[in-house]
Amino acid sequence: MAPRLLLHIGTEKTGTTAWQRWLAQQREPLDAWGFAVPTSLGPTNHRKLPTSCFDLERVDDLVIRSGLEHATPAERRRTYGAWQQAFAAEVHQRPSHSWLVSSEHCSSRLTRPDELARLQRCLEALFAGIKLLLVIRDPLQTAISAWSTLVLNGGYPLEDLPPPDHPLLADRCNHRMLVQRWQPLFPQLQLCIYQPDVVQLLSRASGLPALPEASHPQQRSNSSLPHQAIVAIARLNRELPVYRGAKLNPEREQRIGAIVQAHAGAPGFVPNAKQREQFKAHFAASNHWIQRRFFPERSCLFS
Repeated sequence: MAPRLLLHIGTEKTGTTAWQRWLAQQREPLDAWGFAVPTSLGPTNHRKLPTSCFDLERVDDLVIRSGLEHATPAERRRTYGAWQQAFAAEVHQRPSHSWLVSSEHCSSRLTRPDELARLQRCLEALFAGIKLLLVIRDPLQTAISAWSTLVLNGGYPLEDLPPPDHPLLADRCNHRMLVQRWQPLFPQLQLCIYQPDVVQLLSRASGLPALPEASHPQQRSNSSLPHQAIVAIARLNRELPVYRGAKLNPEREQRIGAIVQAHAGAPGFVPNAKQREQFKAHFAASNHWIQRRFFPERSCLFS
């Protein structure tokens, strides 16, 4: 009998790094309980899975980090196929296990119908059952955290919080859109409301055995930057590119380190009343739709 898959697809800024590091650290005890965590898709973030489903002409930071920025479409096809074959070989070694795969890049990057269809074909060829786990968070808090990460890692010169209709936020904050994109292809989709102990949250959702509390990370692994640091790095992004070839630009990394150190302990960004109202109004319909269908017992989707 083919194995089952529990695929955690995000969303971004909901403790995904903590969950992925915990899975990697607990690989052996989980294996003893019949749960397998792959290594072929990446040591922690299994980003090779979504990347392998990209359209061949697509070039983003995941493609650049993989050294495929200047590859031909045929070369990318061979590389992506090799990644999927390595994962298939790993799965076939443990056919009786349930597999735990996690990458928030699934929800934020696989936005094209053809790419999602490729993912579906890849996974249905390997697994008898596929359950998706999607963690959602208040859109305003998600946007603040995503803005910090986009400036830090993506090189965007955004000195202020993007407005709620900014295209960079849609695939992170519009939860109705995400569900309607994914559920037709993967009907077994479970939504979870974000909580700080994301390991406990996703362990329960995955049906994992109760592991020692000491094995849980005690703090978030990827917190937002102080507001002044975000502004300084956004200005730096106008001067220096993120990458030199397939590697991070060392000059930019050094300057960022100095900025973060200089602003250590400074306060984080606090949205003003207008921003709070804009985000509340913009995502009200999406949040209401999610609440009615998935959390009818809650009087408010996000407390």
